[in-house]
Amino acid sequence: MALSTKGSKNEAAAPNGTEKEFITVGIGASAGGIKPLQAINEELRSTTEELETGKEELQSVNEELATVNQDLKEKVEETSRINSDLQNLMAATDIGTMFLDGDLNVKLFTPSVTKLFNIIPTDMGRPLAHITHNLNYSGLTGDAKSVLLNLQSVEREITDTGGETYLLSFSPYRTTQNVVEGVALTFINISDRVEAENSERWLTAVVESSNDGIIGFSFADEIVSWNPAAERILGHQPGEMIGKSLDLLVPPDRVQERAEIVSKIKNGESINQLETTRLRKDGTEIEVSLTISPIRDSTGEIVGQTTIVRDITNRKTSEAAIQASGRALFRSEEHLRMLIESFTDHAIFSLGLDCRIESWHAGAAAIFGYSEDEILGQSSEILDTPEDVSKKVLEKEMKLARRLGRATHDRWHIRKDGSRFFVNGVMVPLYEENVHVGYAKIVRDMTEENRIAEELQRAHDELEMRVKSRTQELGESNLSLRQEIAERKLVEKDRIGLLKKIVTTQEDERRRIARDIHDQLGQRTTALRLTIASLMHDSEGNEELSEKVATLQELSARLDSEVSFLAWELRPTVLDDLGLADAVAAFVSEWSHHFEIASEFHVSGLANLRLIPEIENSLYRIMQEALNNTLKHAQAKRVNVLLERRNDSVRLIIEDDGKGFRVAEKSAVLKSGQGLGLIGMRERAGLVGGTVEIESAPGRGTTIFVRAPFTLAEQETNNA
Repeated sequence: MALSTKGSKNEAAAPNGTEKEFITVGIGASAGGIKPLQAINEELRSTTEELETGKEELQSVNEELATVNQDLKEKVEETSRINSDLQNLMAATDIGTMFLDGDLNVKLFTPSVTKLFNIIPTDMGRPLAHITHNLNYSGLTGDAKSVLLNLQSVEREITDTGGETYLLSFSPYRTTQNVVEGVALTFINISDRVEAENSERWLTAVVESSNDGIIGFSFADEIVSWNPAAERILGHQPGEMIGKSLDLLVPPDRVQERAEIVSKIKNGESINQLETTRLRKDGTEIEVSLTISPIRDSTGEIVGQTTIVRDITNRKTSEAAIQASGRALFRSEEHLRMLIESFTDHAIFSLGLDCRIESWHAGAAAIFGYSEDEILGQSSEILDTPEDVSKKVLEKEMKLARRLGRATHDRWHIRKDGSRFFVNGVMVPLYEENVHVGYAKIVRDMTEENRIAEELQRAHDELEMRVKSRTQELGESNLSLRQEIAERKLVEKDRIGLLKKIVTTQEDERRRIARDIHDQLGQRTTALRLTIASLMHDSEGNEELSEKVATLQELSARLDSEVSFLAWELRPTVLDDLGLADAVAAFVSEWSHHFEIASEFHVSGLANLRLIPEIENSLYRIMQEALNNTLKHAQAKRVNVLLERRNDSVRLIIEDDGKGFRVAEKSAVLKSGQGLGLIGMRERAGLVGGTVEIESAPGRGTTIFVRAPFTLAEQETNNA
């Protein structure tokens, strides 16, 4: 009603009917459009609610994005820290490391590598062969290629032009997904180790060639080393003494002495030329001189002792003779002379306190070349070398003899003719009624023994040189052999690739021939059968002609069956359409029916699974060849075929109860051509990484075991 009143006023004011007409229309629209406006309002409210919901969802997404961004930020920071740690590790390590990609281009290197290679950061991406170096080794690129080819690490000991020795290691560079993408080279400086090994070899040679026994002990009361001279002196072999207690060598009356020695060694003291006795292997006692020193580890801690054992039996005998001679000197000079003259292989003479020679016997004259008249009254230094005279060695020996009761020496002396010779000698002081009156000296010519020792050392050194030379030759031969093996592997790879192409071509040709036989010859045999059937109908009433037509009909049926079987045998469509399991099952069944030989087929773990075509074709052809061999040679009455999956492999087993054969005789190709089938099966299995094993014996049948990798076809893999 309000709207109607308002409309009346507007109508009165309007000069014409235009406003009236507009108002009338507006009133009509308002009255009729209330419900649509309400619907629009509801839609707007619904849209507003949806926008609010979308806003809340956007806020939730924004919060999630903020969380993800924070996680990414933390990951980036963690990656940055790891990269920094890696950079600092590479900069701090003394081990030179270089990473190469699959094309042997430089990817990364540590600063230590710059000592060996003329390389700068801008050389990243350059081939290794283009980088110069100061190594005395030219096989870097060859070894790197070998590692990429064989995926096995290689180690070399090499030197640089400065004489440093390095252990060079080539290893496959694997990603976290265990994919080989290059080669990692490491250079470890082992110069100190090589020098230590050389020193150890020299020390070992000295110990082994020593005339004195050298024995090492630990404080655990165990013998840890035993040289050949110790074996000669004490009679025990190294294997009998290593790890044994020293008590085996100590006489019962020397146990306390040994305890005192151990106590002194533990206190860091050394013991020089201790004269005592030790037990030989046969139980007898031997007089020895012991020089004992503590063994210290790298920290200076005493961990054991080393003992030098010198057999002084002969010296004791000589000293006893000298002592006896000294005592007899005061009783009978003639008696003394007779005693001394009895030692013809030793030079025995006496000296006064002024070092002048007072007595001279025949052994001394024979060794030194001076007669008694020529030497008596002369200074003993006439027998010494100028070097020993300048060092006053004789005076030191006299002083040591007075202090210890004797002085031993191994040094050079001079004969009358001026020639030098090496002697082992001992000097003892002489006393008369406890008054020191002079010295007695006995020496033995050791020139020959010394010469033999030097020759042995030279022979040893020469042998070492020969061993090194031979080792180098063997190393070069091994390198040549590795290169030859690598070349043969490449040839084998090419051969396998060619065989795969041949097999693929053969399968394609089989498929084409099978299709041609089925489409052409099969149609003709069908037409022939229909024609013969027509002749059969026309020959009714003619018995002779009917029999001939029946024979033709039987022959045509057999021919049709043979043609169909031949086409199916060449390339069964079921292998392409349904897969290996169904194809093998169909072939075994058809083969059994066609040749009237009982057979069974079992499949396990391969239902509804398709392998890659190469494996399916190879296993199918191996099975086909095995059954054909059974038909031709085995005279079998029953055949069993098993196809199963075992972990990551597929096993095909063909077993018959035929007459069997000797596998060794059939493994080689004979002039008759026998053996080609077995070789062909092995070749087919090898092309897909499989193996063929045959078990057979005369009268016991034959079993063929075929193993191939379990590799699904691409479609099956995607489905899985």
